[in-house]
Amino acid sequence: MELLKKDEPCLVLMNHSSFIDLEIAATLLSDRKFNIVATSDSFVGIMKWVMRLIGCIPTKKFISDAGLIKDMLYCIKELKSTVVMYPEASYSFDGTATPIPETIGRFVKMLGVPVVMICTYGAFTRQPLYNCLRKRKVDVSADMKYLLSAEQVKNMAADEIQEMIEKEFSFDNFKWQQENKISIPDAERAEGLNRVLYKCPHCMTESKMVGKGTTLTCEQCGK
Repeated sequence: MELLKKDEPCLVLMNHSSFIDLEIAATLLSDRKFNIVATSDSFVGIMKWVMRLIGCIPTKKFISDAGLIKDMLYCIKELKSTVVMYPEASYSFDGTATPIPETIGRFVKMLGVPVVMICTYGAFTRQPLYNCLRKRKVDVSADMKYLLSAEQVKNMAADEIQEMIEKEFSFDNFKWQQENKISIPDAERAEGLNRVLYKCPHCMTESKMVGKGTTLTCEQCGK
């Protein structure tokens, strides 16, 4: 990160695992000015003005949004502000990466600024989407690294940038939990797990799994 000047705007890409992600970004980037891309459905009522005042850039999900590109260029070129974006556009439901847009490489070249990657560990395990973001006692950490310089962005092909970023977004939170022997001391830790593990490994029946307490049980075979 020492390669990035304090007042140099950049694009920050971050994986999206939990509601705590915004707090992580604000903590890691507290020493620099930044704007964050947010979905337009959160710009409602009084929140519309609050979101704008704290520097959020509205966007519509899953469609082409020329206005978003224009706003991001304005923040970077005119305001000299860093832009934070979650390219997955939604929380990870099963702990693995949601496919990112196939145009992210071309988009990065269009911005022409350094790229920084933030990857969280434990955020999904602490507050997974499958149990409706119910909090559990799990430590959370994050890595922030300088991924590409402006010069590299200029010289690399869009496909090369795309491949590099996709590799950064290949992760598995359940595998990370297993490899790091992360224990979850929660009496309801199986709650909602049937939304991910919906197929019984014994009788192969689907949609009969029930997560309750600390166990996941199949209503079909009883295993």
